Amino acid sequence: MKRYISIDMKAMKENNLSLEEWVLLENIYFLSNNEYRACYASKDSLREYIGVSNGQIYKILKDLEEKGFLVKNSFGHLQVTQKYLNMVCTHSPKNGDTLQNIKYDSPKNGDETLQKMETKKENLRELLREKEKESKDSTKKAPFELPTWLNLEAWENWVQHRKEIKKPLTPTSIKQQIKLLEANKSDHVEIIETSISCGYMGLFPIKSDGKKALMDRCLNEKKRNYTIDPNNPF
Repeated sequence: MKRYISIDMKAMKENNLSLEEWVLLENIYFLSNNEYRACYASKDSLREYIGVSNGQIYKILKDLEEKGFLVKNSFGHLQVTQKYLNMVCTHSPKNGDTLQNIKYDSPKNGDETLQKMETKKENLRELLREKEKESKDSTKKAPFELPTWLNLEAWENWVQHRKEIKKPLTPTSIKQQIKLLEANKSDHVEIIETSISCGYMGLFPIKSDGKKALMDRCLNEKKRNYTIDPNNPF
C-alpha cells in the first residue's frame, strides 16, 4: 500500500466522494502498478487499508463502480477508470489530452510494482493447459525396445496369444515378462511356446523336471474343465 496519498478536497467535493472512497481509489490505483494494470488485493486487504467494516467495503466498491471510477476486468480484478485519472490530474496538458491513458499506462509512482502475484489467472490457464498436455503425453505408450537375444517370432506369437485371450500386454507386463525371460534365456522360446499351448496368461520358467512337468500341469488343468481326446489333448 502507498504510504502517502494526495487529497484534492475540491475534486473530492465536486465528485461527491467520501474520504474513504478517495483513499480507496488512490490505493487501488497504486496497487495496479503491474503489467495488467489491475488490483489483485482481496476485499479484506482493501478494508484494512481504509479502516472500514466488511459491509462498508462492499458498499464503497459498489458506489465507486456506479459513479464510474472503478470497473472490473474479465477476471473480476479492480481497475480505476479514465474518469478517475482525469479527476486526479493536477496539471492540464498543453495538447488538450489527459496526462495519462488508462488503457496503456501503469501508475507512475516511481517505485517498482507494488503488487505481485506468483500465478496470475491469465497465466494460470496457460499453465494448466501445459500440465494437461504433459499428462496426456506421459500416458502415451512409449515404444519398448526388445532385447537382441529375444526370439522375435516367438515373442510376436505370445503378443498375439494375449490379444486372442483378451488380455493384451501392457507396458508394465511387457517389462516384467521380458525380465523373466532374460533370467531364462536358454529356455525362453520353450517357455513362450508352452504357455501358448496351455493357454496361460503368464509365462512360467521351466524347472529342473523339464517341460514335461509343465505340460502335465497344463493337461491336468484342461481335464478339470474339458473332455480330453487322448490322441489329441491339445
